[in-house]
Amino acid sequence: MSKVKILAICPYEGMRGIMTDLAAERDDVELATFVGDLRTGVQIAQAALADADYDILISRGGTAELISHMVDTPVLQVPISGADILQAIKLAENYQEKFAIVGFPSITNNADIICNLMQYRIDTFTIHHEEEVSPLLSRLREDGYTMILCDMIATTTAHKLGLNAILITSSAESIASALEQAVQLSRSYSLLKRRSRLMDLAIAAGQSYVLAYDERDELLYTSIGEPNEHGALLSAAEKFLQRHRQDAVCQMERQIGGKLYSITGKDILLDREKIVLVHMDLKREAVFLDNKGIHFTNRKDDNSEQLTYYYGAANSIGGIRSTIESYVQSPFPVLILGEAGTGKDAAATYLYENGPYANKSFCTIDCELLGEKGWSAMMASPSSPLHDTGCTLYFKNLCHLSISKIKELTSFAEATNLCKRNRLVFSFLTDSDNNADHPICDCLIKKLGCLTLLLPPLRQRAQDISSLATLYINQLNLQLGKQIIGFDPSALEKMKSFGWPHNLDQFKRVLRELVITTPQFYISGETVSACLKKEEEMYLLQSAAPAGNLDLTQTLDRINYDIVRIVMNQEGDSPTRTAARLGLSRSTVWRMLKAGI
Repeated sequence: MSKVKILAICPYEGMRGIMTDLAAERDDVELATFVGDLRTGVQIAQAALADADYDILISRGGTAELISHMVDTPVLQVPISGADILQAIKLAENYQEKFAIVGFPSITNNADIICNLMQYRIDTFTIHHEEEVSPLLSRLREDGYTMILCDMIATTTAHKLGLNAILITSSAESIASALEQAVQLSRSYSLLKRRSRLMDLAIAAGQSYVLAYDERDELLYTSIGEPNEHGALLSAAEKFLQRHRQDAVCQMERQIGGKLYSITGKDILLDREKIVLVHMDLKREAVFLDNKGIHFTNRKDDNSEQLTYYYGAANSIGGIRSTIESYVQSPFPVLILGEAGTGKDAAATYLYENGPYANKSFCTIDCELLGEKGWSAMMASPSSPLHDTGCTLYFKNLCHLSISKIKELTSFAEATNLCKRNRLVFSFLTDSDNNADHPICDCLIKKLGCLTLLLPPLRQRAQDISSLATLYINQLNLQLGKQIIGFDPSALEKMKSFGWPHNLDQFKRVLRELVITTPQFYISGETVSACLKKEEEMYLLQSAAPAGNLDLTQTLDRINYDIVRIVMNQEGDSPTRTAARLGLSRSTVWRMLKAGI
């Protein structure tokens, strides 16, 4: 008997891994899996069905429902069982803020039964149509809810509204049941698969790519031909189309395959049907793409890490979250200060994605990677991003610039109205002594009137550890196909008492290792102790002085630089303690570091 050909569209990576492993254990299934949710999942399904024949398609929740309306192939939904809902509830018990369960009746009916049986006091809200999700979540946010347990449709909307969300995942048992049902259904009946071809629109011209979409966002025509760029270009066009539906005059830029494309859209009528033409034009003047210090991006429609993942739902530490929200619509430049790993890039991205120029490009200028030639070209070339209008320019790693370059930049900004033409965001790496009074910061504040945003280190946020861990564990469960619920009490206390010298970067790395190495539902105190001990040993190893490795054949400036870096590593990256140990002023330490770069 021939194998059943199954196409699986999984809304998250973990589901794909489980389904692949289960299918490998069967000799009656030939499985093809892809990751995509909602309309992205629809597009992936349509492309896969156009390339090959499948007997049945498996997906989940709203994605399965959307696909079923767009294809002729039978669509089977992976069920969400009571055990799946209970696992999500147990994970959410670690969360210290107000949360609720939101979903279609298939979720909330089971959730109500579980809450009654287990005597949980958790609010549930039922939706019946996709259009109900956004108004409901907006109301919940106003009522003080900061997190929801939900399916994929509500998860995507929650992130856009600034709410945290835990996706109710499907267990291996539920997925195995769906595979068995798919085999049985495909054996019991067969359907003729209908194929149709749409007439190509001969509208491509010059260096432009042209794509045509109908009113249901189905791709009717594309002139894209390069296999290496095909997927990225289609993805960029799809994201642009979603914005075009909301703002017909929007425009965006996207860096793809070492090229910078300008993307615009136009509505036309073709045979009484409204068609959207998406034009992707290669920008000839993008001469900066070869420089690793300059990178162009656009607002992401589905962020893997929201600002809420960094600052939680609480406004405790100096009102950081409320401060960022108040800065979003301000026309003034923003200077972000913080130690390494405190989320400066995430804060800058949030200011861009929620600011007045979110529909234009986001240009990141990394001063550490820019180099002398890159700096000179940026300041002098008419194709420089400094001559753009209506964009967000993010200057990071300012500590690698000399004060003379900062003065050159501020003078240029004042002479060309750079701050009025674009949104400027800067970030500066501080040490544990908070050197916000550095000449670079002082110059930006006085010359450009920068608002300042100081991000606190993780060691000052022990009360947020539990909530942050809950959100990251949820992400890792989705990525790795795990079902970790949380920490044993002793394990959580160890996490709270750790110093976290590398802040959120270190916190995420540790959590990833803990989730990977934990075979049970709860992370034990012994596992946390072993992992944190290894972190301390690594930190001591990195701080060890390689004094015998000094290269005395270098210039004096470079030798001084190496000596200062060795001492600074031993002093926990504190310029104040480094200066005291060497018998120098802190400004002299900074000058020696700049001279040796």
